[in-house]
Amino acid sequence: MKTIYKTTLKNGLKLVYLHSPTAKTAMVKLTGRAGSIFEKDRLGLAHFLEHTLFQGSKKYSSAEKLADLVKFYGGRLGGGTSYLTVGFYVEVLKENYEHGFEFLSELLLNPLFEEEQMEREKKVVMREINRKFTDPEKYLTHLATTKLYRGTRVEIPSIGTVEQIENISMKEVNNFYNKYYTSGNFVLSVWGDLDKRSLTKACNKYFAGFKPGKLMPFPKVTNDKAFEVTVEKKSDLKITYLDIAFPAFDFRDNRVYSASFLRNIFGKGVFSRLGKRIRLEQGLSYSVQASNNSWESSGIFHLKTSVKSENLKEVMEIIKEEIVKITTELLADEEFERLKNNSKFNFVKFSESTNSYLDFYTDIEIYQRSAKDIESYLNKIEDRTKEDVLAVAKEILTKDPKITILTPDDINPGTVKEYWLGK
Repeated sequence: MKTIYKTTLKNGLKLVYLHSPTAKTAMVKLTGRAGSIFEKDRLGLAHFLEHTLFQGSKKYSSAEKLADLVKFYGGRLGGGTSYLTVGFYVEVLKENYEHGFEFLSELLLNPLFEEEQMEREKKVVMREINRKFTDPEKYLTHLATTKLYRGTRVEIPSIGTVEQIENISMKEVNNFYNKYYTSGNFVLSVWGDLDKRSLTKACNKYFAGFKPGKLMPFPKVTNDKAFEVTVEKKSDLKITYLDIAFPAFDFRDNRVYSASFLRNIFGKGVFSRLGKRIRLEQGLSYSVQASNNSWESSGIFHLKTSVKSENLKEVMEIIKEEIVKITTELLADEEFERLKNNSKFNFVKFSESTNSYLDFYTDIEIYQRSAKDIESYLNKIEDRTKEDVLAVAKEILTKDPKITILTPDDINPGTVKEYWLGK
């Protein structure tokens, strides 16, 4: 039986401990509101800082010596930066969990910022940037996002640009670190079978030196609401990729639970509405997907597919037909119950993995979500009605979208606009 223990250390660092009595390993994470959305002038700084922290500490003067705190005991370590947050983790045998604590403590509290090491890491990050958009589907999502969030930090990839990374200074790194890497802006989350008293003692031992600070508010992000079609030709592609992106809800809006039904209705496998019509029945598409992302004050709902260019008009007409249905008709009882069951199963399955389970409870603290545990999240799904789904469908899918296309062919944006508007 898993139990949850939450407390706040004297310096303001929140601790979330998920006790799993059968666990033989322990996972420890530090997650903070220090993602790229907090950057002002130097784009890519948050991700670059995450990279730099792994290069050594004042006590362990190289990346290898620092990592060996975990690697010597067979453990795993890593980190990542998104638009909203930065995170660092270790996973070790439970008897070695204090080595994981020391690693994260050295990483975040005692970084070794050196000019020579920073210059080396710039080259690593720039290579990462150049590799990032070799996948056409990821690049398509990026393009659609830049259009919908024009004029905001989300317009630029969280990783930044080569030009921006080249010009990062030591002063900028230090300023960002000092402002956002504070105890009140991070959550320490732990999973495993550990003695609670010993765990609390270890938290105070390794993280008492975390500089005090407050939880930073997420900057608000707004949508560009104008209808727009963007076509980018890439001659190395073999098929055409289509993304139809609609403004949606922020992560605290309870309507996101109903929006999750839309994701399943449109793009959850070949038996979704679009999957059946476009792929199974008509054979017009290679894949059909639906997804949504949420930020502070706004979100984005994607409908994505890949087709031959000559089938683009027909596929867009089918998508429009299905949008009309879902925005004007209540779901049938059987389909609604199937969707509800699917949503609950997918969430429970997702949360059964150690990493996802820990992330769920970490995110509650980081994002201050209304669902405070897995049971309350499932209740929010169970409480959705067909009327809720219809209302959310109208709210999202009757807005003007951003239509973005990657193609090897010559496709006129004006023609695509006519497809969508029915002219």
